[in-house]
Amino acid sequence: MLLQRNFWVVVLWIIGVVVVGANLYTVEGLPHRILLNTDVDTDDLFALLYLLKQNRSEFEVEAVTINVNAWTNAGHSVNQVYDILYMMGRDDIAVGVGGDGGILEAGTILPNVGGYLPVNKYSVIVL
Repeated sequence: MLLQRNFWVVVLWIIGVVVVGANLYTVEGLPHRILLNTDVDTDDLFALLYLLKQNRSEFEVEAVTINVNAWTNAGHSVNQVYDILYMMGRDDIAVGVGGDGGILEAGTILPNVGGYLPVNKYSVIVL
């Protein structure tokens, strides 16, 4: 009798381990939330395309921020990012634009570094 009871205890224990163990591997986690900060150079455009092609259950691009430098222009950069987002069907992603300017190798800070595009009295961004 004791042997039969121990047999059923072992069988139930194995079933429990298999059922619980299987569920441990099927639990869905939250996606990695990504904020892409870019100067809209070629490498960043490829990175944006790569991120947009990933499975949204694993990676979620929340926003794209644009910081321009001497090689790029804020107006053209934001248009390029919006075009890519639209073509990829992801125009739900927020886009932020930093200021023009930069820091030279000698340490000279050009105007509007870290600032934002000016807003006129009608709250429209002036490009």
